[in-house]
Amino acid sequence: MVKIYLCLEANYGLKSLFPRNFSAIFAFLILVSAGILFPVYVSAETIRGAAAGQQETLLRDWDGDKVRDRAGEVLVRFKPGAAPDKVLSSFSLKGKQELKHLGITKLHLDPAQLEYLLQTLAKNPAVAFIQRNHVYKASFTPSDPKYSEQWSLHNSQAPEAWDRARGKGVRIAIIDSGIDTKHPDLAPNIDRKADGSVNGYNAFHNTANYPVRDPYYETDPLPRDLNGHGTHVAGIAAAPANGQGVTGVAPEATIIPVKVLDKNGLGDEAGIADGIRWAADNGADIINLSFGGPETGYVIRDAVSYARSKGVVIVAAAGNSGLGTVEYPAALNGVISVAASNRANGLAFFSSFGPGLDVTAPGAGIISTLPTYDTESANEGFPRNYGMMSGTSMASPFVSGLAALVLAQDPSLAPDRVEQVIKSGTVDIGPSGPDTFYGSGLANLSRSLGVPASPGPVYKGNDSNEVNDDPAGGTVIPVNKATTFSGSFDPESDADWFRLDAMPGDLLKISLSTGTNADGVIEIFGGNFAKPVLIADNGGAGFTEKTELTVPQAGTFYVRVYNYNGGMSGKNYTLKIEHTGKASPPPAPIPNPAPIPDPAPNPGPTPDPVPTPDPGPIPLEQKATVVTGSNIRSGPGTNNSVITVLYPGDVLTVYGNEGRWSRVRLSDSRRGYIATSLLRFLEETGTVTVYMANVRTGPSTSYNIMSVVRQADNLTVIGKSGTWYKVRLADGREGFIAGSLIEIRPAAGQDPGNNSYPKGTTTPYWANIRTGPGISYTIIKAVPMGTEVTVLATEGRWLRVRLADGTMGYIAASLVSLR
Repeated sequence: MVKIYLCLEANYGLKSLFPRNFSAIFAFLILVSAGILFPVYVSAETIRGAAAGQQETLLRDWDGDKVRDRAGEVLVRFKPGAAPDKVLSSFSLKGKQELKHLGITKLHLDPAQLEYLLQTLAKNPAVAFIQRNHVYKASFTPSDPKYSEQWSLHNSQAPEAWDRARGKGVRIAIIDSGIDTKHPDLAPNIDRKADGSVNGYNAFHNTANYPVRDPYYETDPLPRDLNGHGTHVAGIAAAPANGQGVTGVAPEATIIPVKVLDKNGLGDEAGIADGIRWAADNGADIINLSFGGPETGYVIRDAVSYARSKGVVIVAAAGNSGLGTVEYPAALNGVISVAASNRANGLAFFSSFGPGLDVTAPGAGIISTLPTYDTESANEGFPRNYGMMSGTSMASPFVSGLAALVLAQDPSLAPDRVEQVIKSGTVDIGPSGPDTFYGSGLANLSRSLGVPASPGPVYKGNDSNEVNDDPAGGTVIPVNKATTFSGSFDPESDADWFRLDAMPGDLLKISLSTGTNADGVIEIFGGNFAKPVLIADNGGAGFTEKTELTVPQAGTFYVRVYNYNGGMSGKNYTLKIEHTGKASPPPAPIPNPAPIPDPAPNPGPTPDPVPTPDPGPIPLEQKATVVTGSNIRSGPGTNNSVITVLYPGDVLTVYGNEGRWSRVRLSDSRRGYIATSLLRFLEETGTVTVYMANVRTGPSTSYNIMSVVRQADNLTVIGKSGTWYKVRLADGREGFIAGSLIEIRPAAGQDPGNNSYPKGTTTPYWANIRTGPGISYTIIKAVPMGTEVTVLATEGRWLRVRLADGTMGYIAASLVSLR
């Protein structure tokens, strides 16, 4: 049932062909899986329960469903020197495969025994890691075929870029559902061996992955596309300029077809990792991954790291959840993650965004090659030869093609440098500078190749509210007023954002009316774009959506509306939003007419007639964090014994120095010495809490007054001396203020000790805690599923955490479920 719904939802407008109770399922699937490979989410329980309480079911399923996997299959890596047969002797296995090219073993067993084996082997010291064999699926969001021209190339000045480079000599591996290598608009650019045969790979034909008896084994060694997704992706990246059909971004680059997905668009983690490694070993300069999901296992991580070590540029789709979380493998370090834009250079409604996003590229209404024969996509309504699709699956090969142009212009560039060149050529179309909605900006072919150019022609819609294509540019909703907005879902995949400030208990009433063929959807977000607070999608085409929300907490809320039916006609809409509440700014505070006398400092200080001399050196304590793994020693020098070891981000107190060494106090009160060069001193913010306060030259009232600060002034806190804080004023001067007169907000990475930091639990069976934010850092310890962590700070896609036993380190953010 899940497979059928995922295939059918790919066609805009098909929702109206099905019973009303399927609408919530369709709305959910379009967000999760449109145009990209995703782990399958929808369970049978979800489908059965969709008719009643659709909205609530959607929100629960967003958190609750698990990644689908091959029934009864497990992937395990044993540590060097381990005896796998001995470890496995107590289990009743149906089969075992040594995937030597991946360094892992695939186990086949009764699905009923799977959980027991996973938990047991996870605790075995001979096992490096163990995981289910996850399955990924391709599905698309095809569009109205009225846009026959390749707008994506014109918007990014492709002709100007092609005067500099066209991708000659660069090989792009399309790791996908295979490719129609005989397509007349692809065949000239397919990579060939010396004998003229296709230099490609079919992971389903490799008996190391799938024995001949395996139902997924394919007898054809060629990477023949039986789905259509891979052929479409290949044409975007590198279809030749041969006078036929379409032209790719890099029309002279070479395409290496690698098949890891079957005719249904399904492929498991072992096969995908195999394809990545094969491409890295067989000449690929660039790897395109138009698939993803909310998590990934060690096997794909290892494969990506391996390809990177071979100097391969890796580009991946950011995801099609429409939410503020970049999917994997795009979220992995070293992978260029790509969001999708529409014809008007706005963020497409289905595109994922969020921290870790690198660039945005055209991905809505993209015409490209399709197989010249019938495939599973043909059964879903796609034509032969050419067709339109939408998704970050389409945006990713656009950037892969751009990477080929960059490498053709300068083959010496390393992968990181290629990414920098691409980013430096982007057009800033969102908030100023890099942001979480568009990354560095919209990819531009000519600018990345050093051709001076302004942004290309942009399709203009007829919506007076534009530009409101991202949360930051959202149209402001007035407080305590019913407002009507007239807008248009134009161009295809357009989403319009609206924003308002609200207080607890405020009431929002929203209705969205559309044309006869449009199917409007309302979503409301709080500050967390990873999950909507509310989704309203209860009717089909022409249905007026209505919803209400009682605001749970103070903050800025965002309303997103879009047309589920994409390219269908009837794009004009009317949005009515009634905000009833108290979210008006508070009145200005009334100044206290009576100054506070010392020792709560005098608001009208009179300079001492005779300055009091400073009594000598002032003892000062400062908060600091270590910047690398560091030894704490018993004395100031490397000849002294090591007391303990601290890791990046650990916070300590510095209370003196001896030469190049600092005297420090640890969180457990132990004292020692550390090289000062290994420390980064933390600065906190202190807010004045009284009407007026004196800032003095030293930490007591016996020191001279150097300045006066007022209530709500913010000071930079440098350190502490007794009950006084050393602070830096706005003009750069430094002095001291009584600690009772300011409120301190801890610096990033410093736990205030009052449980104000968020808590979470680990989600995989085992997760590594490392010394730094990346898999290249040393593992401190491994923790089992459900381990509670306190999140102290974030660094990119990693979290700085503290465990219950006091251990501090880093863990990948995708492995933690926050409460």
